[in-house]
Amino acid sequence: MAEDLNLRILQILEDNGVHLAVPVQQWVNNTEDSTATVQRSQDEALPFPDFSDDDKVAMKGSLDYPYKG
Repeated sequence: MAEDLNLRILQILEDNGVHLAVPVQQWVNNTEDSTATVQRSQDEALPFPDFSDDDKVAMKGSLDYPYKG
């Protein structure tokens, strides 16, 4: 069931033109410039939508699962 759900999520992402990021390992040196880089990344907003309560209620139960395919 978990595999079916994951595959369905991947299909939804693909249908909407979303591509997953490639895992990256980042090394941070203890320099003045690296401190600024780390601080800037913490100040950025998360890349997730902030839906209103009405939008959340409207979306509840809207996923057709299991996928008919």
